[in-house]
Formats: sequence, structure tokens, C-alpha cells
Amino acid sequence: MKKCILLVLGLGLFISVSAQKVDVNDLPNGVSKNFKTFFPESFNAFWQKTDTGYFCDFSFNEAKTKAVFSMNGDLLHTEYNVPTQYLPKKIKDLLVEKYKGYKVKQLDVVKKPGDAEGKYRVILIQKKATETLLFTLKGEPFKEEEKKQ
Repeated sequence: MKKCILLVLGLGLFISVSAQKVDVNDLPNGVSKNFKTFFPESFNAFWQKTDTGYFCDFSFNEAKTKAVFSMNGDLLHTEYNVPTQYLPKKIKDLLVEKYKGYKVKQLDVVKKPGDAEGKYRVILIQKKATETLLFTLKGEPFKEEEKKQ
């Protein structure tokens, strides 16, 4: 779990450092086509390119949303920002018990194509410390399954 959290944080830092703004007219066909297919009612799109793909911040169904695409246009995952006051009670209770002194900085629902349901991603802060936790939509802590070789 800690490796997964570090990987997510590292990837976020890498993307934020190496991302370049991209005009919508300069997107590869696959990225543009899939974006329009998955998010036809989106608006206020802001595109960026990294070494590994494209991501777009936009508004969709009245929510701040981020979509991440591979270089060839495959949708990798979508992040829907959720106001922190909607944090489920079960998760709040766990955070109070195990993360005293931390504050919720950000709450998202992260969904990958093919997932039956998304996952809550909770980003916590305490002074200089940051923790990223994943939960099922039922509020259970989520652990990625180890890949067998």
C-alpha cells in the first residue's frame, strides 16, 4: 500500500513538473476523439502533455474533473473532485481514529475504464506530511492486489 501511495505521489510530482500546455487543435486524433466520446458535455477544458500521455482538467456534470489519456488516446482514468463535506461518515470515522491531526486536503472519486465502480482518493495533510488513501465507494480501505509473476 505504501509503495502504491508513493508511486501515485511520485507520478503526480513528475506530471506537475514535466507537463506542457497543449492547444486542443494540437491533440492527436485518438485523444481528441475519445475525449469527445467519454465527455461530450464537458466545457472549460485545459490540456497538458507529459512524457507518458495527456491530461485534461475540465468541468463535467457540474464537477471539476480530470481525465488522463495515453499517448495513443486510451482513457487511463478519470478523477471527479468531490467537496470534502461529502466525505462518507465511515471514512471520516477511520480518519479521526487513525490520522489524528491530519486535515482532508482533497477528495476525489477515481475511476478506471472497466471498473465496476470508482474509488475514493483522500489526500490528507499535516504540516509538511501528506498521505494519500484509497477507499471503496462503500468506505472500506482499498488495497491493490499484488501482481503475480
